Amino acid sequence: MSVPPLCIPAIRDLVRHLVAGAFDALARDGRAGRLTAAELRRAMAEYGEAIRANGGGAFIADLPDEAFREPAATTIPIQGEPATWAIDIDLWTGQGRSDLTLSLTARAEAGLVRVAIDDLHPL
Repeated sequence: MSVPPLCIPAIRDLVRHLVAGAFDALARDGRAGRLTAAELRRAMAEYGEAIRANGGGAFIADLPDEAFREPAATTIPIQGEPATWAIDIDLWTGQGRSDLTLSLTARAEAGLVRVAIDDLHPL
């Protein structure tokens, strides 16, 4: 299942902050989820370095529209929690999809979508 359209703006904003290195801001506002700013910083640095070393280029902050459709993204509704999804979405570089996946939970309430990172890991 592709990412629900109402979740896309919140995910785009989260990815922009992640790629920009705004890890402390993500931790402060709760979007870092269970991860600390230091853990996010380390994951982005380690995986980003490995991807660049293999000719993948730097991560891009503005995900293309195809990033929100399968197979680049996977969405599973969470049972028993209305308007809540577990989403895996690949981060992208200037060369295309990377092997670094952002796992997050998106929850829609009263017209607002809140996202929180569950994990940041290679495919």
